[in-house]
Amino acid sequence: MANHLAALAGVDAHVRFMDATRRVYRQPVVEAVLLACVVLQAASGLRMLWTGRQRRRGVLAWLQAGSGAYVALFLAIHVAAVLAGRAGGLDTNFFFAAAGLHVWPFVLFLVPYYFLAVAALFVHVGAH
Repeated sequence: MANHLAALAGVDAHVRFMDATRRVYRQPVVEAVLLACVVLQAASGLRMLWTGRQRRRGVLAWLQAGSGAYVALFLAIHVAAVLAGRAGGLDTNFFFAAAGLHVWPFVLFLVPYYFLAVAALFVHVGAH
């Protein structure tokens, strides 16, 4: 999340931040732990989504469940895209994320994809 927040200071700040922090989070052990955390968070959330389906009452509970499901979907797509980009030799920085927004018809997927990700995160956290 910090690298995304760095983009608020501009593209150059984001790229500098990514270059500096990649030395840490791309260490094989650190990267494996981070990926395991993403998988565990998504898996535990999906398990909670499934096991709580009969007990869920009220709009707020369903909003939290639905937004959590979208966050899990977003994380899966996001991590897969970044890993595929890296496997293809691409620099997965700000420009990688923004590239699809300039290519038709990918913009039709990516604009709602990113918008809903931010909205789902705020709804999911706010519904607690």
